Amino acid sequence: MFVGAIACYALCVWAFGRVPVNRDFKHAESSGVDILLINNGVHADLVVPINHASFPLKQYLENGKFTVALDSFDYAIIGWGSRRFYLETETWDDLRISTVGFALSGLDETTVHVQLLSGIDWPSDASRKIRIRPDQFANLGTHIVSAFRLDRNGKSIPIIGARYRNDDAFFEGQGSYNLFRTCNVWVGQGLQKAGVRVGVWTVTPTALFASLPADIRQE
Repeated sequence: MFVGAIACYALCVWAFGRVPVNRDFKHAESSGVDILLINNGVHADLVVPINHASFPLKQYLENGKFTVALDSFDYAIIGWGSRRFYLETETWDDLRISTVGFALSGLDETTVHVQLLSGIDWPSDASRKIRIRPDQFANLGTHIVSAFRLDRNGKSIPIIGARYRNDDAFFEGQGSYNLFRTCNVWVGQGLQKAGVRVGVWTVTPTALFASLPADIRQE
């Protein structure tokens, strides 16, 4: 029965990533907002501008304990997920089965990881550049901010002492990470709200990328 449940789960992951919503999506005109999806094989992140007028994300990053000047950067890699997994797994050499199991159980708290970038070009085939309208980016920005736990003043809450490098920071997260709502599902949900063609349920990067529109750089 256990094997059957795993097989059913895997089949649903494969199938629902290939059933798209927002089927009529088209890249915005040149005045639109470029975003990037990046994929390391297990985890996908959003790369977005932090100063765009339609939704200035920068104000939610100002509390981050970056050791570089936030004003020097225009973009950020943003991911959401299991707090313990993020903080204990900087590289794949740090990966532990117990960490994965705890993350998928839904018992862990969550975190938002932010790494600052100067530009949006990504030297990898495992990425997808998409151009959306400003109003669509505002919807995506709202989704991103909903992943942050905010204090009574509406400010993000940094996790003190947590970072991989000088240009990144961790923040307290909202929501539950589990077997059915993974980091990749969170990205997919944001894209759905922004009107981008993407699968119904995107548990893995493969499922996430299966229904995305063609990279605008290839059009």
